[in-house]
Formats: sequence, C-alpha cells, structure tokens
Amino acid sequence: MTDQEQTQFDNTNETKLDDDSIMKSISEQIADINVDDIALDFDEEAASKQEWKFWRTQPVTPFGIKVSKGKNGPIEENKHIEQLKQEPYELPDGFSWSGINVSHDEQLKELYTFLYENYVEDSDNKFRFDYSMPFLQWALCSPGWTPKWHVVIRHTESRELAGFYSAAPIKMKAYE
Repeated sequence: MTDQEQTQFDNTNETKLDDDSIMKSISEQIADINVDDIALDFDEEAASKQEWKFWRTQPVTPFGIKVSKGKNGPIEENKHIEQLKQEPYELPDGFSWSGINVSHDEQLKELYTFLYENYVEDSDNKFRFDYSMPFLQWALCSPGWTPKWHVVIRHTESRELAGFYSAAPIKMKAYE
C-alpha cells in the first residue's frame, strides 16, 4: 500500500461512526421498511417473461411455479459429505485459492482495502463499500463460523487479492 493509499485509508477510518451507532442506524432503517410497499412494485408477469440466465443455475423455485404450503422443505436434499466435490474448482493460470484469517489485523486490513477499492453497489460507481474493519470482522465471524469459509483468490506472482468468497451459518424457516 502506498503512503497516499495509507493516508486515505487512515482518514477514512477516522471519520467512521463507532459500530454501536452504525448498528443502531441500520436497525432504525430496517424498522422503517414496509415490505408490503416493496412487494406492490413487483410485476410477476413481466418477471416471468425475462430470461434470468443466472437464476436458472441456482437452487431456487423458478418464476411461474407456485409452491403450496404443504410442499415446504429443501429445494435440494442434503447430501453426505462424500457426495460433495472434494477438490477446489480449477482457476485460470496466474491465480490460486488461498485462505484469509480475518482475526489477524494485517489480513483483515488487506481484505478491507480490497473490498473498499473493488466493491461498488451502483452503476455510477457512487455507492461504495465502506464498513469499518471491526464491523467487517464481526460480520464475517458470526456464531458458528469456521475459518475455511473465508476464501480468497490471489494473483499467483504478486499475491494480491483478486477475489473473495465467504459464507455464514444461518438457520432459517421460510414458512410455518
């Protein structure tokens, strides 16, 4: 990281709200959301006519298929660990898989910088990822997490980050 990038990074962190303030603000914003208002804008007929290339590859119910209340359950049944792919997917030449330990400040800072510089929410590049490092660590280390769920792709020669994957455990019930 250059001195200029370090200064920008330090200045950004100095102006952040503390994590309690951030969580309170997020909670207040979530409480103000009316799900019924959001659902009114959804046009199921128009959505069913779109191709949705990505979603056809995912384990979700396709548009146009109604799920009855009596058919709740996993879309894909649980598999034994022996049935799962044991080797990582092959990456293009020049890239390699690697773990990242967000409990180590240096690696957490590397991940924070990578996400800050590359994760943009809107097409105008105006809304940028900017969580504090403690918040990022908290979000990635929720109860039940395991280090093997924090994976990065690195450039083989420079060892710079090129991608980041993570997972978090969650128990969810969609229907009663």
